[in-house]
Amino acid sequence: MVPINLIDAIKDVGFDFGMSAKQVADEVVAGHSVIWEKIHRISLTQ
Repeated sequence: MVPINLIDAIKDVGFDFGMSAKQVADEVVAGHSVIWEKIHRISLTQ
């Protein structure tokens, strides 16, 4: 898996397996994992 921030840097050189930069980015997004999540609640009262 390629880090998402490197896709733009290497798109001009090309990717293995004939994939476009968009295809690589789509695969990175599809394979993501959430490692931490937090929910914030904000109460707006007057």
